[in-house]
Amino acid sequence: MNTKNNAQNHHAVCNVIELHIDSFIAGLKLVGYAAKTLLKKHANLRKFANWRRRLKRPRSEPHEAEVAEFMASSCQPAKADRYLASTALLGFLEHLRHHGVITPFALGGWLVQFIVEQGDDVILHLAFAAWHFWHI
Repeated sequence: MNTKNNAQNHHAVCNVIELHIDSFIAGLKLVGYAAKTLLKKHANLRKFANWRRRLKRPRSEPHEAEVAEFMASSCQPAKADRYLASTALLGFLEHLRHHGVITPFALGGWLVQFIVEQGDDVILHLAFAAWHFWHI
């Protein structure tokens, strides 16, 4: 495995993903999200992008398992802040899929395991993200 090419590919993927953050936030603004909410979502997306850029062995594309890993490692003390961050990140993944930046979602074994481990809270987040995706 050529680690130099993997690093270059990871850097390129991160750059492309970061280019879509502003368009995702602009879409949320068009549907009427409050300015404060938009700022928080934007900040969480930037934190995720920076966190992902620092990963030593990232997956080729971001997906829900990385969001869960990021949420577990980031400092989100208030439940409302965690909810806002997770809906922003999951909605952003759907935005990237919708625009062909990352491959379409497939319910893989890792996600089933994650849902079972997290319980009702994650199901609510995923349901909201799906609803959000179809209403943008």
